[in-house]
Amino acid sequence: MKIFLCIFVSVYSLAVMANDIHAVGRFENFSFDLKAKDVNELQHECMRFALAQRIAHIDDIFVSFNGHKRMHLHNRDGVWHYPKHYCGELVKVAQSIDLTPPTPNEFREIEVQFRNLQYSFTGANDAEVFNDCIEQLENDRFREADYVRLRLNQRAWTEIRNHHGWWKGAQSMCTIIDSALFYRYSKSP
Repeated sequence: MKIFLCIFVSVYSLAVMANDIHAVGRFENFSFDLKAKDVNELQHECMRFALAQRIAHIDDIFVSFNGHKRMHLHNRDGVWHYPKHYCGELVKVAQSIDLTPPTPNEFREIEVQFRNLQYSFTGANDAEVFNDCIEQLENDRFREADYVRLRLNQRAWTEIRNHHGWWKGAQSMCTIIDSALFYRYSKSP
């Protein structure tokens, strides 16, 4: 009897502790918002969405799982031809990362200036700030920049220049901003 009780408790605790999956992003220009209880259901929901939208032949996937920073998945070998391939890529990533949602740690505001534009990205954790950055820059159809000025929570301004070319697209620009802030402010009190 004790063995059955232990097995039941183990299975129940795994089911309770397992995180639902909320994947938000886009396949090329097709935005998706998928909710699933597990990776099998994620595969099913992804396939259903892709078939309904008639999506084929893509090489870029942008996705955020459970509120984490958005990732850019790129097929360097060509394109994913069918929904089973790129939905399989989503499942593979979901299985390889920690799906525990980020916890709010403190309000952050990042002010950014480049090309005579000024932005303010906010959030309760780094992932929210990063995703707000991407959303705002994509909505403004950001294309490229070779310098950026930024500061966190009204601290001193930092300027970063790309002496080798341009940062292209919202994903790369927000990654540079995120990396610069992490490097600078993780070193200071």
